[in-house]
Amino acid sequence: MIWTNGIQEEIRKILNTDTITLEAVAGGCINEAYKVITSHKQVFLKINSASKFPSLFYKEQHGLLLLAQSNSIYIPKVINVIETAGYQVLILEWINKSDLDHLFWTRFGEQLAIMHEASMPYFGLVEDNYMGSVPQVNTPKGTWYQFFKENRLEPILNKCIAGNLLPPHYSDKLAKLFTRLPDLFDKGPSSLVHGDL
Repeated sequence: MIWTNGIQEEIRKILNTDTITLEAVAGGCINEAYKVITSHKQVFLKINSASKFPSLFYKEQHGLLLLAQSNSIYIPKVINVIETAGYQVLILEWINKSDLDHLFWTRFGEQLAIMHEASMPYFGLVEDNYMGSVPQVNTPKGTWYQFFKENRLEPILNKCIAGNLLPPHYSDKLAKLFTRLPDLFDKGPSSLVHGDL
C-alpha cells in the first residue's frame, strides 16, 4: 500500500478535512486505487510512482478534459493531480454505481456515437501519453492508417523484437500488412476515442 503520511496530509488539505476513511477499489492494472470517504464527500483516488511513469496522471487529466469537452458521456470531474513524496496522485469525483434501467445501453450507444463525432483535422494528440504502463506516441498524422502504422503497430513490433518476444522475421510479415492498411481502413475523419471508457 502506497498510502504514505505525506499523501494523507496533501489529500486532507485538498479535501479540507481531518477525517479520511480509505477503501481499496479496482482502478486499473498499474495503479493503486481507493475510495476516499470524508465527513462531507467521497472521491476516487489513484496513486502511482512519479518516476516510473512520469506525468501519467497529468496526461490522464488532459484526456478526461478532452472527453468532457465533447459533451457526450458524463465524465468524472478532475479534482486535482499532485506529486508528493515520490508519488503522483489523481483525485476524481466519485460516481456511485447505480442500477441500470432498460434504456441504459441505448443511451450509452447514442452518447458514444456523439463522442465519436468530435473530430480534428488530424489523427493523434498534441501530447504523448500511456497505454497502461507502455508510453505511446501520439504524433499527429494525416490519415488513420499512417497513425496506426507509425504510432502503434511499428513501435510495439520493434519493442517485441528487441525484447525477444517475437522473432525478427515478423517485421517482414507485418511489412506486407502495412502495404494493405490504406485499403483496410475507412478514409473518414478522425474520431475522439478513449481506451478506458
